Amino acid sequence: MTEIRILPATLAHAAALAPRLRPADEAEVRALGERPYEALRTSIARGLWAEAYLVDDEVAAIVGLGLSSFAGGHGVPWLLTSPLVDRHRKTFLRCSRATLARMLAETPLLVNWVHAENLQAIRWLRWLGFDVSAEPVALPPHGAPFHRFQIERPVGQLKVRPFHAGDLLRVRILPVFEGARPLLTGDVAAALERCPSFTGEIAGRVVGCAGWLPTPDGAVEAWALFDRRSGPHMLGIVRACAAMLGKTAGPVRALIDTAFEPSRRLAEMLGFVPTGQMSRSPDGRNLQTFIRS
Repeated sequence: MTEIRILPATLAHAAALAPRLRPADEAEVRALGERPYEALRTSIARGLWAEAYLVDDEVAAIVGLGLSSFAGGHGVPWLLTSPLVDRHRKTFLRCSRATLARMLAETPLLVNWVHAENLQAIRWLRWLGFDVSAEPVALPPHGAPFHRFQIERPVGQLKVRPFHAGDLLRVRILPVFEGARPLLTGDVAAALERCPSFTGEIAGRVVGCAGWLPTPDGAVEAWALFDRRSGPHMLGIVRACAAMLGKTAGPVRALIDTAFEPSRRLAEMLGFVPTGQMSRSPDGRNLQTFIRS
């Protein structure tokens, strides 16, 4: 496994990273009217802290935390990366979760903007649990489109309770799944309530619902719907899902959206294995069948 060394970021690190930024990160910097080295230098100098991620002594990324005003305000997280991050993706993702936890320990609200064309960064932010705005806003000086993203410090502990049909309406699902929402109301929601299912809450806010139900062919099928802000609570959610699945007898299948990588990763964490069977959801998404024996 690749080891990433994390050091306090210096201007030497900034000078090494600036000419080797991922194209999407460089485009984001220039869309804000800045040049890579100047943007890094300013962020390091004015922030609360900044750290360089090194792989084999080469700077793979610099991440930092600033404040929205000298008087305090909310935290402003930022990150610029090189292609090295793509080659060591799993290690970097693990480090980024720890970094996010540190940021939230220091400030209860993190807010910043991400270039609408930086699709990899947007996927990463959502995987971490950030709420990314659905519609972009034109930012100066060039009017480039940017999405606002934010995350709040978790309040309280994850509470797991029996699922109620109305819980589905309280989940703020990702835009990619909005087409499925009409399928999860009325008779469908009532049917799910009659099956073994649970809801996860943090301080009264629903962060996810999951369960399993019998199908007409005699199988057992798992289902889950998570709030777009569920990322910081995913460890507790995974444990709750595993406990629920441990009560099932025989194989369980799940239909996973092939276009949404976090769903596949969650299924594999829970012991599901992909099959070659494909289908389409009523709202037009491509689904792959996974099996847990």
